[in-house]
Amino acid sequence: MTLQIVLPAGPGHRPGSLLRAEIRWHYPDAPLGGAVELGWATAGKGSGDTRVVSHAELAELPRVDQSAPTKLQASDARIFELRLPAGPYSFSGTLISLTWTLRARLDPDDELVTAEIVLSPDGDELRL
Repeated sequence: MTLQIVLPAGPGHRPGSLLRAEIRWHYPDAPLGGAVELGWATAGKGSGDTRVVSHAELAELPRVDQSAPTKLQASDARIFELRLPAGPYSFSGTLISLTWTLRARLDPDDELVTAEIVLSPDGDELRL
């Protein structure tokens, strides 16, 4: 059983650019459902904060072969595409950091896979 997120080369993305990822899986049986989401989280001193900025059900996404969305198959690949927001930017500081993560989940086992991306004007994480 495998579940993976395939992103374009390099972790850096500029605000307003188009993020395109492939969500692929191979299972003995078709999953009952699944979702993909993009969000950010802070970590460091004090309490963390999280926000999901985009969420999509896998069954609603187009197949990689560009055919219309269909019921999820045991082996399948879907395209997740969205225009990235203006911010907040990815950063690392002495007391706090902010990271962006793309997550994909399949049911009924709740298998989860994540991929970190960097969102900033030059595509590199800001260092504070």
